[in-house]
Amino acid sequence: MIRVNFRRAFQLENGHPQRVFGWTPSVPYAKIRVSWTAMHKIAEVEAAKQLMTEAKDWSVWQWLTEKRRVRVAADAATAALERTEKKVKAEWPDHVRKLYPAAVREVKKADDAAYEARIAAEATFDEAERRMSASMAREGAQQAIDAYSLHEHAIRKAEAVARNKVSGY
Repeated sequence: MIRVNFRRAFQLENGHPQRVFGWTPSVPYAKIRVSWTAMHKIAEVEAAKQLMTEAKDWSVWQWLTEKRRVRVAADAATAALERTEKKVKAEWPDHVRKLYPAAVREVKKADDAAYEARIAAEATFDEAERRMSASMAREGAQQAIDAYSLHEHAIRKAEAVARNKVSGY
């Protein structure tokens, strides 16, 4: 049996696996065992990104009527990212923290950047709500999307440390 480092099942066309992640398997689908645990797209984050992207075109009135839905989606996405981050970091072996302190510092730096971006987005949303400004709310939506991307990047860095595949260490 061949073990492949991909979590997603292969897309089938005419009963054969097709090109996924730039690789085409040369063995029948039944002999492939999928076993990868790396971060996949988180449904709550994708929903929040989609809503924020849609929200960038809203008028002031629509922002006022939909702000609760935006807040709920943002909170759900943040909670999902934090759960994923904790899960990944809990899987770090003890020796990783000792042998790769520079890598752990890089993950911490990425975490801090994501946290600061999230706080900036929340502050922009709060100010937009106080001023009833659709343009500021749009800016906050873009900042939130960027903050989600930064948090996902930090989680991917943490996964790399967990797999001991840190380049340069």
